[in-house]
Amino acid sequence: MGSVKGRVGRLQVGWQQLARILAVWLSLWGTGLPSIAQLAGNAPELVSANRAGRAGNFASRAPGVSADGRYVVFFSDASDLVVGDTNEARDVFVRDRALGRTERVSVSETGAQANLGSQQSGDHPAINADGNVVAFDSVATNLVTNDTNGVADVFVRLRAEGRTERASVSTAGLQGNGPSTSPALDASGRFVAFQSSATNLVPDDTNNVADIFVRNRELGTTERPCGAVQPNGPSSQPAISADGRFVAFVSAATNLVPNDTNGALDVFVCDRATGRLELVSRSSSGEIGNADSILPAISADGRIVAFKSLASNLVPDDRNGLVDVFVHDRATGQTQRASVSFLGRDSNGVSYAPALDCSGRFVAFGSEATNLVVEDYNQVPSLFLRDLVSQRTYLIDRNALGEQANAAVLDVAPALSCQPLLAAFSSLATNLTPSDENEHSDVYIQTNLLPSCQTDGDCRDQNLCTEERCGEDGICVFTTKTCAPLDACHEAGICDPATGECSNPVKPDGTDCDDSNLCTENDRCIAGRCTGSAVQCTGADGCHDAGTCDPATGLCPNPRPDGTTCDDGNLCTENDQCLRGRCRGTRVDCSGADGCHDPGECNPETGLCPNPRPDGTPCDDQNLCTRNDQCVRSRCQGQRVNCTAADGCHDAGECDPQTGLCPNPRPDGTACNDGNACTLDDRCQQSLCIGTPKDCSKTDGCHDVGPCDPATGRCPNERPDGTPCSDGNLCTLGDRCLDGSCTGTPKDCSTTGGGCHDIGNCDPRTGQCPNQRVDGTPCSTGAFCTIDEVCIAGFCTGGQSRNCDNGRFCDGVEICNESQRACVSSGSPCRGGEICVEEQRFCATPTPVTPSVTPATPTTPVPTTPTGATPTPTGTVLGPLDRDACSCDLDPAAPRSRSAAVLWATGLAALWWRKRQRKGSSSPG
Repeated sequence: MGSVKGRVGRLQVGWQQLARILAVWLSLWGTGLPSIAQLAGNAPELVSANRAGRAGNFASRAPGVSADGRYVVFFSDASDLVVGDTNEARDVFVRDRALGRTERVSVSETGAQANLGSQQSGDHPAINADGNVVAFDSVATNLVTNDTNGVADVFVRLRAEGRTERASVSTAGLQGNGPSTSPALDASGRFVAFQSSATNLVPDDTNNVADIFVRNRELGTTERPCGAVQPNGPSSQPAISADGRFVAFVSAATNLVPNDTNGALDVFVCDRATGRLELVSRSSSGEIGNADSILPAISADGRIVAFKSLASNLVPDDRNGLVDVFVHDRATGQTQRASVSFLGRDSNGVSYAPALDCSGRFVAFGSEATNLVVEDYNQVPSLFLRDLVSQRTYLIDRNALGEQANAAVLDVAPALSCQPLLAAFSSLATNLTPSDENEHSDVYIQTNLLPSCQTDGDCRDQNLCTEERCGEDGICVFTTKTCAPLDACHEAGICDPATGECSNPVKPDGTDCDDSNLCTENDRCIAGRCTGSAVQCTGADGCHDAGTCDPATGLCPNPRPDGTTCDDGNLCTENDQCLRGRCRGTRVDCSGADGCHDPGECNPETGLCPNPRPDGTPCDDQNLCTRNDQCVRSRCQGQRVNCTAADGCHDAGECDPQTGLCPNPRPDGTACNDGNACTLDDRCQQSLCIGTPKDCSKTDGCHDVGPCDPATGRCPNERPDGTPCSDGNLCTLGDRCLDGSCTGTPKDCSTTGGGCHDIGNCDPRTGQCPNQRVDGTPCSTGAFCTIDEVCIAGFCTGGQSRNCDNGRFCDGVEICNESQRACVSSGSPCRGGEICVEEQRFCATPTPVTPSVTPATPTTPVPTTPTGATPTPTGTVLGPLDRDACSCDLDPAAPRSRSAAVLWATGLAALWWRKRQRKGSSSPG
């Protein structure tokens, strides 16, 4: 690398010597070329220097400069610019030119060096006007606490306070979830503009592309400027004005301004105060660039924007097919090309990213062109300064001897200070300062940018389109010759620097003009001459009788009365009438004020305005006797007010054009029908039938929220019949939805309510029936299974369950049955085959017996058993009582048989015995 740079340097020295000889020779012949002596005195200063004042041991580039030029910020891969640089990563530095000291600013609050690289994006770091605030991007994770997102962030270093803060956070302090880079600062350092792919810095960021953001460090807020429209394409490369109001940026979005259809990158300016977006990469006539425009710079007041572009339609006669530098004046709408030859023609090489000074007068840029100045002999990309006022271009990467750089300026934007005017730039040259001995790019600052002078003669050049004089400050001042248009059919010309003559381009045929002849009309430019049609006084114009035009007045004789209807032959006028002998119409208004067009110009072939709005768009035809005005075929038309009695609010008549009202209006409050099923209680009001809109904005328990259906007059989303609701009436019960309405059963106060009320009506304030009886008053709800009820708070309640037990064991359990209104027995408690014995209250299981009973003779009476005695049967009938088994056995030791015959015999014996017991006390044997 070093040997290559050495060979290039020797080659350039040879060219420079040849150029100096040529310049001296030409100056002797009076060509006016500026001499080397006039351009000498430039004193470039090495900025990327270590403590010894020598160039760093690795590449440095991308400078920014404070307003007064004292502080220069840049990034570098060098490790010897400051002591203790051991992180082996790219860092950001600030050079204090007054003290000759370099400071590393990509550090934490404690001064710890970054654990990863900064400005990895390759973009410029930023510095504010006084040099105290520096912004940069970094992937380091140790510059602030809680940096855990793992992507590049934008940081701000406050040099005087020794504090580092992160700017790429949301208003709530959330760190970005995507990388943030390319910072820019306003003059105060309060506002930080940057680009970011994060989607969580502002609410509703759903476009999933990089956007431009602005951080207000004082308020701690983050915004997406001019965010009313979310860009549908990525945005990048922000620049910000001195007060932070205007932000310039590049975007691929097509929805930021109307008619952005070029399919290319464009440069925009956002006015943060008004929210207005403006596309500035356009020609003076408003035509959007036909190719990419990028890398904007903006003046301190936000008026001037410079950018580079491949577009060929931003200025006339751009035929080089190369990237050029353009400057757009937002105040005048004019766009000019800065990268032009010294004769004002196309450059012959590609130009690089521009920089503007604070005033917007000077633009600096690198270029591969060799024809921008007369003495460009170094055959490498150089740095140029364009004075937009004098239209002069200077080559400024020279050393103190006036020698041009022996290697290329880098394809990155330079930086310009405000006062004094200084230029910071990156270059591979080795001959700009004696202290540059490395093989890498370095950062320099050029101190004397403009040629000095002592007399006006020192400022003469071969540009015959400028007046040159030496200013009081010893700097040449150049005044550009103005080429005014010859007449109304010519444009302003362009001065030819080689001849000093102005061109006189003609305006397009058909351009309006005035030939100063009162007896011609419809004057138009044709081939550069203003020509009008002779006024014909045949009377055919409708405003005159036949005659000859009067040249003193331009009028035909015998004018018809003013107001006479005529036709001026112009489809773009309407309501044509004679006025002082001329047919004049009112120009068709295409400003969009009619409500049926977007702004535009009337089409003279059709008489129609362009960009009509869709039929049905609401408008105002300015006729009080129409209503429901809508656009129909690009015209605003309304329905005539119907003054028949059919509208219910008027008697028959005609609409009054002064008021828009029909005569004989019916009184306000008269019932009518406005024909809208979604209004209620329609009444006449100021001659109009107006109803109260049906409120479907809140749920009534039987509907969900939604608009009224005009076809049915019902609220939408009707809930199913039977859905519980509340009709707001305390005197209804069991409220349920029915056909979209909440309906309840009226509370019945027509009965005594079980004996707790007198008959009457429900009280709507309380929902209670009247004449409530005293608590404790006996009452009845009519329930069979409840007894002993009493009144409590107007309700018949309390009571006890009815006791249905009859005391009989063999009837089982008795249960009260409300539906049968009776006590119902559950049946015998005995199992199948058992016999219920009521007296002993148990179930008996009979056993087989062979009774040896001597039957009594019929003539022998049965002895009467005394009261209380137990009768004794004759013979053995039953064995002892077995209560466990509920059975009777003849012989306890005998085995039990369960055959049907045994059971049958046992049953007969038991019945006989019971019968004997019952008869023993009352009748004989």
